[in-house]
Amino acid sequence: MASGAEILKLPSGHHYCLLDSIAATSDGVWISAFEFHAGSLHFVATGGTVTLTVQIRGSNAPTCPAAAAHGAQIGSDQVFAVASETLLSIDNCPRWVKARVSAWTAGTVSVYGIFRTS
Repeated sequence: MASGAEILKLPSGHHYCLLDSIAATSDGVWISAFEFHAGSLHFVATGGTVTLTVQIRGSNAPTCPAAAAHGAQIGSDQVFAVASETLLSIDNCPRWVKARVSAWTAGTVSVYGIFRTS
């Protein structure tokens, strides 16, 4: 599955793969969150050795920002030193959302998001 791919679309929300098994720094892929009220992000870091940092970025730009643009950070850095999983909630989603691997030495990371319309 590609980063930014929509996994499932339901009337009450959508499920996306924001990052798919990324093993390097990555700018991520912007997804449109315009119609969504809130979201839940699931981070999965894997590998024998894991050293990486993921950020969730948001933008209210009227058009999709360039991949190299990072907008504003939502929440705090998600820092992984071991293989593990964590969740982050977003209230009041911005127009655009992406996950970004800002630092990487080892391991892989996937980020999945469920965004709800109400």
